[in-house]
Amino acid sequence: MVSGSAVMSGCSNGLISPYQTLTRREGQLVEILADRIIPPDSRNPGGKDARVPHFIDQQLGKHLSDSLEMYQACLPALNEACKSRHEVIFTELGEQEQILYLTDIEAGVYDSGPERRLWGHFAPSLFFSVLVDHCMMGYYGSPKHGGNKNYASYKMLGLFVEQVPMRPRSS
Repeated sequence: MVSGSAVMSGCSNGLISPYQTLTRREGQLVEILADRIIPPDSRNPGGKDARVPHFIDQQLGKHLSDSLEMYQACLPALNEACKSRHEVIFTELGEQEQILYLTDIEAGVYDSGPERRLWGHFAPSLFFSVLVDHCMMGYYGSPKHGGNKNYASYKMLGLFVEQVPMRPRSS
């Protein structure tokens, strides 16, 4: 029998989240961010379809748990700071406007100014840098960690799965 707390741990606003660590809203935002950082093209999946958000979600509950507080503070801040500047939250911007906004975050444009307080003690550019690193881990890492679905990046690079060294799991 499954305990009630185990079932409810993935709930957000009454909806069950497909994520283990992130809420549904946080996961949806990470899906968009992953596709802006690693956009799909005609031959290769982007970050979302390569399951980068699921990699991030799983690893925030494990090996990247030291970044969980940053994600919990910065994902809502990303939406709210955007609303303060553009009168709509980030997820409501068009794709090109999202890219421009993220480019400004990466450049440190929002590391000071009136919206800075929304980010708590995390600089927006620092969060973006960590997010990019995590997206790269999820896209180029082993699928056994939750990302790189169907070896998408290995295929993109022209590698055969057999060419990629896999360390045996330690017990």
